Amino acid sequence: MSLKRLTIIVPTYNRQKFIFRQIEFWSKLPVNLLILDGSKEPCKNIKGKLSKKIIYYHAPISIEQRLKNSLDFISTDYVAMISDDEFFLHSTLKTCVQFLDINPDFSTCKGQSIGFHWDNNKVLGRLVYQGLKGYIVKNNKSNDRIKEHLFNYQMATLWSVQRKKVFESCIKVISNYSTISSAAAIELGISIVSAYMGKIKVVDDLMWLRSYENKNIWWSSGRIRIPEWWKDKTKKKEHKLFINSIIYNLTDNVGEKLNEMDIRKAMDIYCSAKKEKITKFSYLLKYLMKIIKKYDKINIIKYLFYFFHHIRIKLFEKRCKPLNTLISNTHSEKKEEIDEIIKLISKFHNSK
Repeated sequence: MSLKRLTIIVPTYNRQKFIFRQIEFWSKLPVNLLILDGSKEPCKNIKGKLSKKIIYYHAPISIEQRLKNSLDFISTDYVAMISDDEFFLHSTLKTCVQFLDINPDFSTCKGQSIGFHWDNNKVLGRLVYQGLKGYIVKNNKSNDRIKEHLFNYQMATLWSVQRKKVFESCIKVISNYSTISSAAAIELGISIVSAYMGKIKVVDDLMWLRSYENKNIWWSSGRIRIPEWWKDKTKKKEHKLFINSIIYNLTDNVGEKLNEMDIRKAMDIYCSAKKEKITKFSYLLKYLMKIIKKYDKINIIKYLFYFFHHIRIKLFEKRCKPLNTLISNTHSEKKEEIDEIIKLISKFHNSK
């Protein structure tokens, strides 16, 4: 199985140093790399790094529009998207492609994840997204698969290996979401489309190194949780846009036809399942937000998000171990690949 049949998509914005890190990592592998840079100015001194298999697309437009334009560049059987500061292990990418090759009724395949960050001249890591372990959605009916996936939801389709046709449908759907106030709508749109078009599999091999080196942009804007957004009656036009984009862009696909009620029921299932998992802390935070909104609709909310994001990162750091030690304990067969990534991350930070 050759990774020449896979295209890696990397959306990026104002983090051009990470572009060069991505190029250095992927240039050693036979994958096709497509970088979608939305920064105001193009990346300097990048031409010498490009080749037939490495494409740099600069356009200071929305991420939704850049992703839509990316469809013009993709000619491979499979596609996987990843953040500009993160990594996929090539051995597990091969496993996912091989799985999809022999299981045509599956639309996406993904591996396990470990989070990492740079601290005190070390690459530290800890287990994240542990709900992905053993995750599979295998109902034969497309409508039932959507409900199955959203009720037991894990982030199994975003940052996965997808068939080209599945990726194209996902992007056509979410390209209409730039005006939706919840950034998480993109993830849900991709999840619904992927489940509609086929079964979903998460293999037990480590695939995704999730970076905590940078701030998540959700904490500064667009960070409305799906349950709050979906229950908000003032967002009815956004809900309609969310639904219609899915229905319109699935009309040419084989399978049960989805209607508005199908999607509304699936979203209600997702929100109800999420509600059951809300902690007392989440209720407290929601209560505080209501109070704060009365006094300041911009600054205090913004700083509150930054505060809780800081707490989240500190809790993450507290539970970390050196990444190579963690790998030896959990995914020892990936040690050689991880060692190469650790060297690259260390080189990146030490050269600043």
